[in-house]
Amino acid sequence: MPLSYGLELYLKHMGMESVFPPSQYSPIQESYKDSIYPAFQQEENQHALTSKSASKASQEARGLQIIWTIETVMGYEGLAEGIKKYVENLNQVDESEKNTQDFFEALNQVDNSSTVDISRVMQSWVNQPGYPVVKAEVVNNGKGILLSQQPFRFLSMENEENSTESNNFLCDTPIFLNQNDSTSYHIVWLMEKELVLEYESNIPLWTMLNHDASGFYRVLYDDQLFQGLLNVLEDNPALLRPLSEAKLLDDYFGLAESSKEKLEIKFSSINAYL
Repeated sequence: MPLSYGLELYLKHMGMESVFPPSQYSPIQESYKDSIYPAFQQEENQHALTSKSASKASQEARGLQIIWTIETVMGYEGLAEGIKKYVENLNQVDESEKNTQDFFEALNQVDNSSTVDISRVMQSWVNQPGYPVVKAEVVNNGKGILLSQQPFRFLSMENEENSTESNNFLCDTPIFLNQNDSTSYHIVWLMEKELVLEYESNIPLWTMLNHDASGFYRVLYDDQLFQGLLNVLEDNPALLRPLSEAKLLDDYFGLAESSKEKLEIKFSSINAYL
């Protein structure tokens, strides 16, 4: 099963959490935090879950990213019940017939809270190489936020938005939306190329699209949304969770390295914060 190494690592840390009380990060979060950079970097060169040449370390990192996303969607207890159901189901099938689909179907059997089919939406993340960059732009005179996705490539392509590869690329992307409150989030599914979040009045003072770095994608904010996050970093950084803050910085370093965007102004602002 392509996710086996990531699931194995997750289960190991579940056991550690039951014995050792977490400090700032739980053992699972510590391992996930350490896997963020290598997982994104390795996915630029090969699809870690399906490439025969991928190392165990790269499969662990990529697999753990997907498991962490599932936990954020289903909750810790929901994922734990799904894993338990998967193990129970293993006794009913031949060893050679075990696959990732069985794992996802077990999650569906216990998931009563999600409005999406976990088995379906996760297939694009397991079978499709690469990952998206999600762009966020203020629209409708400040009363909406336009979300769009396209494939992220380490080496930028000319007119990538119009390329065949970009047009065929689509992930069912869970947007973990965190606005004006660091303690809560809700999930918006970006299942098409674009989606507009509409508000009755003006958009929130600040918007974080990937709470706790829970999704395997990068985010590029327009100037207004980026400034809102920068204001939080400068005035009250405690409002942003540590993983959210770290992922924001990592995204912009990654985007700058890809030569995809001219980010000089944003980096001068980040440097002032650092």
